[in-house]
This record gives sequence, structure tokens and C-alpha cells, in this order.
Amino acid sequence: ILYVFFSPDVFKYVKKTQVSPAGEYWVTDTIKLMVDDGLNILAYRIPGTVFWRDIGRPETRIEAEKYVQDIGLAKI
Repeated sequence: ILYVFFSPDVFKYVKKTQVSPAGEYWVTDTIKLMVDDGLNILAYRIPGTVFWRDIGRPETRIEAEKYVQDIGLAKI
């Protein structure tokens, strides 16, 4: 799953997101807050691909960004 946010509103919701019992922030909790406030959330499935990366580290985030660029989904 790749989460792409085109609205700066996401930062407002990140600040409202509660930390999990494990001491982490979950993007799904942030998305739920956005949906609860009536924001539209869209999903896009990349046909024929299986790609998963934990982008919690800079090097894996860069790898994910390169993948999205390589398949032509976004210009980064």
C-alpha cells in the first residue's frame, strides 16, 4: 500500500493522531480521523504489482519514491 496525500490538511490530522500502545503513530488512524471529518480518501491499485516497503527509514522511503517514479505513477 502506498499512501499519497495531496492536501496539506494531512499534517493537521497527524497532529491529532493518538500514539498507539506500542508507542507508534499509525497512518490508518490518521486516515480514519480524516474520513470522520468528511474528507474524501481515494485508493489506487497498481495493476500487476506487489510492492511493500516500510518507509520509516530515509533509505526505504527513497526506494519507495523511486519505485513510484519508475512505474510512471508520479514524478518525484
